[in-house]
Amino acid sequence: MRNLALGVSLLALAAPSAFAQGTMGTGSTMETGTPMSTESMTAGAADYTVFFNFDQSTLTPEGRQVVSDAAASYQRTGEAAISIAGHADSAGSAEYNQRLSERRAAAVQDALIDAGVPASSIGTVTGVGESDPLVATADGVPEARNRRVVIAIPQAAPEPAPVAVAPMEPVEEDTDPFQFTVGGLYGYNMQDENDDNKSSHLAGLNLGLDYGLGSIMSLSLEQAGFYNLYSEDEGFGGRSAAGVDFNLGFENVIPTVGGNIGYIYGSGINDDFFAGPEIGLSLPFFDVKVAYDMPFNRGIENGIVMATVGTGIRF
Repeated sequence: MRNLALGVSLLALAAPSAFAQGTMGTGSTMETGTPMSTESMTAGAADYTVFFNFDQSTLTPEGRQVVSDAAASYQRTGEAAISIAGHADSAGSAEYNQRLSERRAAAVQDALIDAGVPASSIGTVTGVGESDPLVATADGVPEARNRRVVIAIPQAAPEPAPVAVAPMEPVEEDTDPFQFTVGGLYGYNMQDENDDNKSSHLAGLNLGLDYGLGSIMSLSLEQAGFYNLYSEDEGFGGRSAAGVDFNLGFENVIPTVGGNIGYIYGSGINDDFFAGPEIGLSLPFFDVKVAYDMPFNRGIENGIVMATVGTGIRF
């Protein structure tokens, strides 16, 4: 029984020594306890971590696979400015570990270039020695997870989702270009046929037919019949005119400006052709026009003011 206890004690004392030999031996491959090479995602970048054996800067098969994955990620994203950072554990002097971390970073750089990554796309290649451990340890303690190189590949920001835009409703063309108008007429004749110094008044009925050319312009035909009042030669007369009007307003309130040409005749009227400007206002079911007719046989100042107020029907 005493011999059994002595054997157990000897095994307990020998275990730390055996572990130290397995982890600190120069050139050891450290197959046992070496972490698998990994890929992780950080904000805006994909990080590929390559782990190394103790005191080694040569890539393992697993490490070469991670480098291959990193190169494939670069080919997909096309992102430049890849950064490479080499690390070492705290076993050995800080100066030695600094140089070791730099050799590891250089080895990964060469492997990336061999895998098809342009050298111009590799931004920074640095070694930080034992100053940035993945796992915090006391000085001189070997740690497989601290023997690594981190490859950081920036990732393009995701494109914003397209903003849904409601389709514009097609503008319906005016399917009723014609408008027939009937209304009252009043005229102020500045020069009576029989007395150049006398004026007269015209009252009657006006018929109009307009044809819309889109939303900007319209053509019109008008025929009026009237009675000439307060004239030396009172009686009936008529006015025939064709005009062009330009629309200046909106869908339901449309000011217009244009001109017309025609022929005026009747009692108290010195029959002749005329031309002149006109203005108007078109409202739903209601139209107003004021024209200034200038007969060719008079001076411009002795024209006839014609005003019509009527209602229209589109068809």
